[in-house]
Amino acid sequence: ILRSMDRIGYRPNIVSAWGISAQLGQTAGKLADGVLVAGTFAWTGKLDPRSEKVWGRIKTKFKLDHPGQIVLPSGTANSYDAVYIIAEALKLAGDFDRKKLRDALYKVKYEGIIAKYDPAFEPKYERMDSIVPTHYKMLAYHNGYLTPIEQTPYATKK
Repeated sequence: ILRSMDRIGYRPNIVSAWGISAQLGQTAGKLADGVLVAGTFAWTGKLDPRSEKVWGRIKTKFKLDHPGQIVLPSGTANSYDAVYIIAEALKLAGDFDRKKLRDALYKVKYEGIIAKYDPAFEPKYERMDSIVPTHYKMLAYHNGYLTPIEQTPYATKK
């Protein structure tokens, strides 16, 4: 789609959910630059020290050269935090019993790479996900990689 739009000189603002982050940079190259994506995390750009350490372990384990090679940046970070949230809940539950584990999830306080989960879950219908709207941020493709928009030329200057 981006190639076809480029051929006719049509360049609208494109905003998408994080699912397109899987291959857009690799398949569209420079044409992806400026495409905005709502996501929870990008491994490119400036990382905090903890995220830098996690990237270092990912890089070594999977023999990657650049954080842009992580196929689903938000999904990878979300999964990383989820594993630790579940591990903390198991410690609190002291058992693999489903009800004890569920109740422990409501007590987990964990500082992840996406956010500080305090608590990770709440026992009410509206809050059965540890990722909440405030954890989302706008990301933009820049130089072929998904990067926090404020670290790109696509950020709105105020």
